[in-house]
Amino acid sequence: MVLTDNEILTHWKNPNFSGSYRGAKSFQIALFTDFGEHISLYRIYKVLKSEPVFLIHQKPIRKITRRPFDVKFYGQVCQSDLAFMFKWEEYNSFLILIDVYSLKLFVQILKSKSAQNVKEAFQKIFKDFDAPIHVLETDRGSEFIGCKKFFKDNKIVFKTKFGRNKASFGNKTF
Repeated sequence: MVLTDNEILTHWKNPNFSGSYRGAKSFQIALFTDFGEHISLYRIYKVLKSEPVFLIHQKPIRKITRRPFDVKFYGQVCQSDLAFMFKWEEYNSFLILIDVYSLKLFVQILKSKSAQNVKEAFQKIFKDFDAPIHVLETDRGSEFIGCKKFFKDNKIVFKTKFGRNKASFGNKTF
């Protein structure tokens, strides 16, 4: 006995069924173990793609082009950017710094995105960083451009990036 599309959808929505509201593969396995029905994943996707709850929980397919980096040691290349957050006390954004080699992440909260606040946040991060930073890459924001002298004083090569993949890295080789 082959289940109709409507029966498949009814089983998926039935809270008493072990495979209800699951991903397509888990649902397929539950249909086979509970009912002995072998239904292809293609057919399950075809039926469930009409259900908004199923679509909301699907992972988006993102193919991001990334620039390759040839990094050999910790602190050789770091990337940084600002992110905004919901206001908490007097803080409304934070500075993120990531080491491309180790993928170690450093974060400092900021009261504003002024160059002075960003400089103070970098000072705190550099104290926690276990090695000297050689190259720092950011976007072309005025908050980073205003820190050029600070980077020069700390012997950090400061680079700005632009374009679609300005804040992405990948394909690191050792």
